[in-house]
Amino acid sequence: MLPSLQIGPLSIPTDAFILLVGLWVGLNVAERRSHRHKVKREVLFNLATITLGTGLVGARFGYVARYHSIFFRNPSDIFSRNLGLMDPNIGIFIGFLSALIYVQQKKLSFLAILDALSPAMSIMAIALGFAHLASGDAYGFPTTLPWGISLWGAIRHPSQIYEIMAASIIFLLTISGKTLISSNCKGSVFFSFLAMTAFARLILDSFRGDSQLLIYGIRSMQVFSWVIFAFSFWVLSKLRVKNVKVL
Repeated sequence: MLPSLQIGPLSIPTDAFILLVGLWVGLNVAERRSHRHKVKREVLFNLATITLGTGLVGARFGYVARYHSIFFRNPSDIFSRNLGLMDPNIGIFIGFLSALIYVQQKKLSFLAILDALSPAMSIMAIALGFAHLASGDAYGFPTTLPWGISLWGAIRHPSQIYEIMAASIIFLLTISGKTLISSNCKGSVFFSFLAMTAFARLILDSFRGDSQLLIYGIRSMQVFSWVIFAFSFWVLSKLRVKNVKVL
C-alpha cells in the first residue's frame, strides 16, 4: 500500500492522484478517437470540463450543506484542498445534470457522446483498480493460494489486481470497437462496455472481502451488477432492432 505521496510540503492521497492521472489520460485518448463517433474534439473537451467543474463544485457544496454548522464556524474551510470534504453522490448528480443540459442545448447525440467517452471510462476503471491497490481498499478475502498478498493482517486474494486485469481487457475490447451486437450503431460501444464491466464486477465481487452481504450470503453489488448487465443487453437488443429497421 502507498496511501499518500509526499511532494515537497504537500501530502497528496495516492488514490486521488491515480484517479486524476487516469482521468487525464482517458480524456486525451477519448478526444483523439472522438472522430470515430462523429463527435468533435472541442465538444468532448468542453463537455468534460463542464462536467468535472460543476461536479467538483457540487460535491463540495453538497458536503457543506450537509455539515453547514461546521462550515458556519470556519467559512474558509469551504475552499479547503482536502478532497475528503466532498459529497460524491451530489457531485455525480450535478455533473451528470450539467452534461445532459449541455448535450441538449448543443443538440448533440447523447448515444454518440457516450460511445466517444467509453475509452475514457474504461481507462478510469483501470485507474480505479490501481487506486484500490494503493489505498488497500476493495481487498480480497483470505486465501491459501500461492499468489495471495499480505494485506490487513492476512494473506488475501489480490482482488485489486484482478480488477486491473479485467478492466485492461475491457479497455482493449472497447478501443478496438468490438461490441456485443453485430452492428455498430450509436450507443453500442458504450452499452457493450457497460455490460462487460457489470459482468466483470459480478465475477470479481466473489473474491472481495469487503462486500456488503444481503440475506443468504447474496452480495448487494452482485445484485446491482446483474441489473446493469440485464439492462445493457436489453438496450443493445433495442439498438440492434432499430438499426436493422433503418437498414
